[in-house]
Amino acid sequence: MSQCPCCGGHIEAAPIERVASVVSPKMARLIRRLTKTPNVFVSAADLVAYINRDDIFGGPLNYAQSISNMIAYHQPKLQKLGWRIETHRGPYGGYRLATKDSVQVAV
Repeated sequence: MSQCPCCGGHIEAAPIERVASVVSPKMARLIRRLTKTPNVFVSAADLVAYINRDDIFGGPLNYAQSISNMIAYHQPKLQKLGWRIETHRGPYGGYRLATKDSVQVAV
């Protein structure tokens, strides 16, 4: 049992620090960025800016596809640890971190 980064309640998922330690360094940055704004969808552009903040070239040109591929690749690992990344398409879309069993309404 660990503490939810969004509401502070107890959940049946691995601690977020453990999750960040078993994924790639860029995915760990993405997860840390999503935990900074709980329950809010973060755009792909914001995620790329945060992940590549140390890169002098600013990240890939096809950033939206890169984020989508990275999340798809790591989703099975996240689900085994009790987490998932939700995707919301559209003008106010983006990504947010949620527990595997949670059902939330888009904010």
